[in-house]
Amino acid sequence: MDIGGTKDFEFNIRDPKFLDEQALWEEAKRVYSKCKDCRMCVTYCPSFPALFDAVDRHDDDIEKLSKEELALPLELCFHCKQCYFKCPYTPPHEWRIDFPHLSLRYKVWKFKNKGAKLIDRLMVNTDLVGKLSVPFAGIVNKLNNTKPVRVILENFMGIDRRAKLPPINSQTLVDWYKENRKPVKGENGKIALFSTCLFNYNYLEKGIALLRVLEKNDLWVEIPEVQCCGIPFFDVGDIDTVIEKAKHNVKVLKSYVSAGYDIVVPVPTCALQIKYEYPLLLPEDPDAKLVSEKVFDVHEYLWKLKEKGRLNQDFR
Repeated sequence: MDIGGTKDFEFNIRDPKFLDEQALWEEAKRVYSKCKDCRMCVTYCPSFPALFDAVDRHDDDIEKLSKEELALPLELCFHCKQCYFKCPYTPPHEWRIDFPHLSLRYKVWKFKNKGAKLIDRLMVNTDLVGKLSVPFAGIVNKLNNTKPVRVILENFMGIDRRAKLPPINSQTLVDWYKENRKPVKGENGKIALFSTCLFNYNYLEKGIALLRVLEKNDLWVEIPEVQCCGIPFFDVGDIDTVIEKAKHNVKVLKSYVSAGYDIVVPVPTCALQIKYEYPLLLPEDPDAKLVSEKVFDVHEYLWKLKEKGRLNQDFR
């Protein structure tokens, strides 16, 4: 992805053909016809091996792919967007290969036409799961490490029993900061920290460490009451919920941007979502673009301080 510039993404939810099944499969075939002859992305994620295996089974003939074979690579994409770094044909190239947004388009079409399992919709609702789990963190963390519970989770929720589950915080990062913030002058800048679900509900110690680094650098930090960035809902194609969360977060963050705050995000996926996806999801809202222009990954933000000679590196 061209992090520093503008990418003309292939994603327009207002296109009359956006949810047309025939148009979707034709676009998939067009993209696949380019990908099968390139294959630079074969090691990036499961999507591309699935595509190339299917093409090879049919002697390189895209037209012979079944709907299931066309759909599988799009199902397997989890929107990390690393293929943007490798693919030579992303927009503005004339071929306009944009695999993650093609995958999202397919999942939105699937959700609109077939819906999603209740358990899948629950699993992507990180705000709900987090808020319900934090008050019972001790119990949940113990149960999540017992064999019987892991067997149940595998059989009923599809979570492999060998997978390492993130711990649940005993309190949210937002609540911890209200009680433990340190006084700083803020002469190095003002930050609205987008806490993210991972830090707010799962990795409190990492969140505390981050806040201490920011305080050590004399940055005034506020933690807005935001919702999940919405990207987990991409997995099931629930675009309406993503848009609702985008609207809420843009409204909240706009007030901070107007007050001179930079928006710093400690999870790259969430940063990409706010910076690049929100303007696509809310094309008629100028505030979405205004907010996106003030979003920084935390490493990017600290590096900018270093380049200005203002990063405090006096660590033990």
